[in-house]
This record gives sequence, C-alpha cells and structure tokens, in this order.
Amino acid sequence: RHHRHLMAQALRIPVFRTRCCQRSPAASRRASAGPRSQTQRRGSFAAGRREPARRVLLRAAASASRSAAMSSGAAAVEVYVKAKPGTGATVLGDCPFSARVLLTLEEKAIAHTRHLIDFSDKPQWFLEANPEGKVPVLHHEGKWIADSDVICEHLEGGAFPDARALSPADESTRQVGAAFFGAFVKFFTNGDAAAEPALRDGLAAEVKAIDAALQGKTFLGGDDVCSVDLALYPKLRHMAVACGHYKGFAVPQECAALASYMKA
Repeated sequence: RHHRHLMAQALRIPVFRTRCCQRSPAASRRASAGPRSQTQRRGSFAAGRREPARRVLLRAAASASRSAAMSSGAAAVEVYVKAKPGTGATVLGDCPFSARVLLTLEEKAIAHTRHLIDFSDKPQWFLEANPEGKVPVLHHEGKWIADSDVICEHLEGGAFPDARALSPADESTRQVGAAFFGAFVKFFTNGDAAAEPALRDGLAAEVKAIDAALQGKTFLGGDDVCSVDLALYPKLRHMAVACGHYKGFAVPQECAALASYMKA
C-alpha cells in the first residue's frame, strides 16, 4: 500500500549512530551559507562536479529566493529536520519526531521544502531565527513553530483547509501508545540491573497494548492512516532497532498484528 511504502521509505535509516566524521571545508561553507532545498541537492549530485563559481551562484539564488518568499509573506512551508551526523547535512537523520512531521506533510499533500540541520554544528543563521535550536521546526507565514505536537496541530488546523484531515474520529484511538515512548526511554537508558526486568516487562506491556489496538485493522484508524499512526510508527521503528541492537529486546511473538504493521 502507498501509506506503508511512504512510511518505510521515510524511516529506513540507522538509529542511534553517534560516530561523526570530520567536516570538510566545503561542507562548512555550505552550512554557513544557509539551507539548500532537496531539489537543489539532487541537482548538484546529478550534475556531478561543477565550477566553484556556479555553486556560489546557485547558493546565492536559493538564498535570495528564500528571503523574497519570507519578506513577501508567501505561504510557503519550510521544515527543518535533523540530519544524520557526519554527512554534512545531506542525509536525513534518525529523529522520530522529525519523521512524524515529514510523514504528516506528505500524507496531507502539503507542498514544502525540507532542510537538513547538522545537530552537532547548527548554522548561526538557524540559531538566530530559532534561538532554541530545536528540530523539527516549521516556518510558515513568518512564524517559527517548534515541537512536533504543536507543528502537527498547526498542520491539522485551519491553515490548510483543503488538506485531508488526519485526526481519528474515535477518541480511544487517539490514546493508543500514549505511554509507549516513555516506557521505551526508561528501558533503553536504564543502567540499573535490578530494575531491568521490570522495565523490560513495562515496555512489553505497552507493545502488547498497541498490538491489541491493531487487531483486525490495517492502521490504527482502520483502513486509512491517521495522525496517531504517523506519530507512533516512527517511534516503534526507533525502538525496534535501538532495543534490538543494544538490549536484545524484540516484539513478543504473540504480537502478530504489530509485527505485520511494522514490516510495512
């Protein structure tokens, strides 16, 4: 299905990698010059090596275009998300909150420009515009909006009346997985051997609760993906890779519905 393919493509990335590479002078110049859109990045790679002057002109044109859009009050949407460390802000990173926002934009078919931010070396222009330096952050109609919850509420609100609504009609669906990520973080970061079994059981219980909510369904809302799927799915993938590698934890075998859901 299209929805499953979209999720899988957005989230097939390594998780919890911390090794960083030394940035080249060219990468440093690109970061200080400001963001480049996906279209520009694809073009630069496809065309191969270009003359330095041409790269400078392309960056200047992109910067001027972005400034003009902001100053004119155009309703363009720009989203800033975490880059994979050590890639010079050219590869999408492993942040499930960034993934949630990107999936929401795609599912609602909202035209946007994606910018990757090197979390270990945030550009000065980004910090000046967004002093807290958080990602994901959305820029829309002259406003900077941080926090994935707040961003997704904005996208689901009246700013985009023609976009498909993603909020589930059933209130109980909205509560599915509410405690899952907290249980995952507690288990993953635990260093107390005595507390490990209880924390493992706590995470397993949350996983089983999500499996129960998926019984007889393709997605949590039924046949179509909803906002809860887009919030929960990246976290589930994050948990599966991180806990599987570092903690030896796997989704319980009896959770067939969840296992099928995560294979996407």
